[in-house]
Amino acid sequence: MLTIEPEGGIGNRLHAMHSGIALARDIGQPVRLVWVKNRDLGCNLQQFLERPPEFRSVLTFSKLDWSKRVKIRYNYERYCRFDYLRPDYRGREIEALMEGDFDFRRFAERRRTHIKCWRAFYRSDEPFYKFRPAAHLRPRIDAITSRFDNTVGVHVRRTDHLPSRDYSPTHMFLERMDALVRSDPTVNFFMSSDDPAEEEAVRARFGDRILPSPRRIIGRLTDEALEAAIVDLFCLAATRKIIGSFMSSFSGSAARIGNIPFEEILCEDNPVVRW
Repeated sequence: MLTIEPEGGIGNRLHAMHSGIALARDIGQPVRLVWVKNRDLGCNLQQFLERPPEFRSVLTFSKLDWSKRVKIRYNYERYCRFDYLRPDYRGREIEALMEGDFDFRRFAERRRTHIKCWRAFYRSDEPFYKFRPAAHLRPRIDAITSRFDNTVGVHVRRTDHLPSRDYSPTHMFLERMDALVRSDPTVNFFMSSDDPAEEEAVRARFGDRILPSPRRIIGRLTDEALEAAIVDLFCLAATRKIIGSFMSSFSGSAARIGNIPFEEILCEDNPVVRW
């Protein structure tokens, strides 16, 4: 049995889940998902994503409202009822294996393997897994994407993501969008951002070229905020290419789901990343 416990936000978890599904298939083992609700992502998987059938089971735990009572319950459910839910390999250990060109297919020799990480870790020739939004979100996505025609996705990441704030400045997004308009006057844009001020600045510059989008609820903890983020993700995936932010797994996930080109806005060749 292979167990995958993804960490981080939506994009990070999708990449880890993709790797887990691909690895399980290649080593011929069943795979299950450990889903922990925490400050990075605070809702159940099924609230915003259709459960991939490759996962034999999804075990959900919560670390929200981290009171003493909740902590005791979490530890009991995870380590007493399921005493095998202890990660064998965590993020830094996975990174060390990747740097050493470890062949993850060797995990086929193990009876159980539990991987907890925040990124893609297994190289596979298969395309990115075709994740699907939850059924109740599809009408919202279809209503937006039905208007797409020669549409480029733009994802401007801000708030708590320091690498994007440092190395993907707004003026470079505007310059790139200007260049696209000059080369193709029919182009329009779907924009996603976690900063309303950024969206207003871009809309002021390009007017009707920015397609109408739903009012966004920003955050990581409420169902409404996570649903809004997933709507944006799959709308970006339905564009013809994405202009995205430096080191944003959200931008990259959308491009890989849609199998479309991804262009990263980066103002320096060798950035020094801070978090």
